[in-house]
Amino acid sequence: MREATIRDVAREAGVSISTVSKVLNQKGRVGTQTIEHVRKVAEQLNYTPNSIAVSMVVKKSNLIAVMVPDIITDFYAQVIQGVEEAAREIGLSTIIVNTDAKRENEYGLLYGRIGKLVDGVVAIPSVNDRQIYAAFDKPIVFVDRLVDDAGIDSIVIDNYNGAHAATRYLIGKGHRRIGFISAGLDINVGKERYLGYAQALRDFKIAENRDYVYFGDWHEATGQRAVEHFSALKQPPTALFAANCNICIGVLKYCSGHAVKIGADYSLIGFDDHLLAHYASPKVTVVSRPTIEMGHQAVAMLENRMTPQGRRESRKKIVLPVKLVERDSVSAVSDESK
Repeated sequence: MREATIRDVAREAGVSISTVSKVLNQKGRVGTQTIEHVRKVAEQLNYTPNSIAVSMVVKKSNLIAVMVPDIITDFYAQVIQGVEEAAREIGLSTIIVNTDAKRENEYGLLYGRIGKLVDGVVAIPSVNDRQIYAAFDKPIVFVDRLVDDAGIDSIVIDNYNGAHAATRYLIGKGHRRIGFISAGLDINVGKERYLGYAQALRDFKIAENRDYVYFGDWHEATGQRAVEHFSALKQPPTALFAANCNICIGVLKYCSGHAVKIGADYSLIGFDDHLLAHYASPKVTVVSRPTIEMGHQAVAMLENRMTPQGRRESRKKIVLPVKLVERDSVSAVSDESK
């Protein structure tokens, strides 16, 4: 005997499929008598809801995707946590998709089966390419990173002022030779952090030394290669500014493996808090951002975009503040060592 479907329940109860869905999912306005009648029919037919089948019929899955470049980085994991917490509160389920920071994976996920199934997407894009998103017809919210001219809602943080504050803090400790380690300038986060660093140097009339700026990617290897590069200079920096948590971890790993002492040989400040920053010796001073809150606000923005009224609203961009968390990895330097 075949299993009853939502269509069977709707036909037997004499109501629409969408009404059955509303009753079974406890969403939308349905009269009390209709609710009781539909539930009674469903019980008589021994109906078990198939969420995927229901979503295909009513064009709504109550499922959102969280698209991230990887699932290892602390920052991405915390954003995912924030998204899942907020989604759960409003009855949405989440599916996590990892792009491995590849354009073709981003495109394939959006326009493949997952993109067709979900009601919306919270995305941390890997590349600044609006063509990936141009034809996608469901709501998207960007977190952290922007795509130029995409016209998509976003939750970001104050990268510029965070980097400016970090550099200013190092200068306040007497440092004039400050190394900056980051990915390139093609994504807003790298560009804004570099600009904040460079402006702080100008504010204190410190000439920027191109040997002290190292661009790679957002992974640990960049931090390791950067310290190797700086250490080979005739006059190395006295302080290092790592523009994300992975780069900061790479710096710590290199120093640990090469008898380089943080605080003595190099002062260190990182952008993003992370577990190793808490447990390293010395503990690392960082620019901290509200990562879980970014996930919460992304879901609120996405929920609004999934309504007819929200779809008509103009693009929104929310910029959240950051804060400097002072620990022990930055030492003051004397005039002789500048």
